[in-house]
Amino acid sequence: MSAQPESAAIAIARAHVEAWSNHDFDTARGMLAPDVHITATSSNPALPHTDLTGADNYMEGLTAYAQPVVPGSVKVPARSARAQPHPAPGCT
Repeated sequence: MSAQPESAAIAIARAHVEAWSNHDFDTARGMLAPDVHITATSSNPALPHTDLTGADNYMEGLTAYAQPVVPGSVKVPARSARAQPHPAPGCT
């Protein structure tokens, strides 16, 4: 199987995570459209549901979220593998 080139969307998303996780909030902000719409949920009930529009609103929350992250501690894989189908349990 040959390696597929990374899409532009994946490259931008990866660069965005690299920026905010290193507390480079100006770079992270610069990657967003002014009218970006963010919806984020978690299975952790302690985390808030987020549904907002606007880069400034998003960056306010992201900056607060990222403050406890130690710069350089987030590892973004160089390449993500596409999901491969797995047989149902008990089937091989």
